[in-house]
This record gives sequence, structure tokens and C-alpha cells, in this order.
Amino acid sequence: MAKPQSKKRKNLILWRHAEAQDCVLSINDFSRELTNKGQGQAAVMADWLKRQLAKDVTVLVSPAVRAQQTAQALHLPYQTQQALLPEATVDEVVLLVKDAFKHHVNDLLLVGHQPWLGQVVAHFLLLNTLDLSLQKSAVWWLESSYCHNQGEIFKLVAVLSPRFIADQF
Repeated sequence: MAKPQSKKRKNLILWRHAEAQDCVLSINDFSRELTNKGQGQAAVMADWLKRQLAKDVTVLVSPAVRAQQTAQALHLPYQTQQALLPEATVDEVVLLVKDAFKHHVNDLLLVGHQPWLGQVVAHFLLLNTLDLSLQKSAVWWLESSYCHNQGEIFKLVAVLSPRFIADQF
């Protein structure tokens, strides 16, 4: 009897943008930039992520300025994805993730927004809630494994926010 082929584990890393300017009449939501605190949060989390991420990680980022600035702290190549706009739906983002994994991406980092980040986590962890909230600049790391009777399943392997790395946050 042939031994079943082992499926490579996939990593889905979700990173919420760091603290941004408040939304005011003079600044539209899409153009909000990171605050000084947000820049520090992004730098701290980027430093941690760089030590953990695979060299061939695919990084997909919302086109919103605050998400772009958060991703830039990594100093890694990334792709801007319209499907990751602040108003994206969980279905749009899940489709993007599944498509990336189908095209042989094994390590995927998304930089984006609430509420869809929490909804994506809930979706892949099969939680019965869509009200999961990720703290600003927090990282949620999910890992897949293949179970012969269930197919691909995801488990939570890490949750980290900047305040657990540096006490100034």
C-alpha cells in the first residue's frame, strides 16, 4: 500500500495595521497615516515577524495608507491588493487566501483591517462568531495541517501584540 503523500503545512499570518490618525473631516479614512505610536508598533512587530517568517513569504497589503505604512516596516516586497480594502467582506478575503494557497503559496501574510481580519480568523478556526477583534498591530498566526478525514484544518499557533514585546505600548 502506498504511503499517503504528506501535505505541506500552510501558514496564514494576519497583521492588523498599527495605530493611525483619528478619522476627521479633513482626512478621509483611506488616507489616514500611522501616528508616532503606530510607527513604533509597526517597527516592533515587523522586527518580530522578520525573525519568524519564511524567506518565500507572500505579503499582501490593503491599499489604505495606514496598512501600507505598517507593511513597509517589514522592509520586504509586498503586493497591494484591492480585495483587502477596509470595507472588504470576509468572503472576498477568504477567496483571496484560498486562491493564494491553491497557487502554491505556503506562507501568506495579510496586512489589513477590522472587521474582516477577525472574521477571517473566525472562519479558518471554525468559530461560531464573527465578532473577533484584533488589537491594532497585533499578529494572529494560523497554521494548516492535513487530516485524512477532514481535509485541511487550521489551528492557532500564535497571537502577539506590540505591548508584549515592548512595554511602551
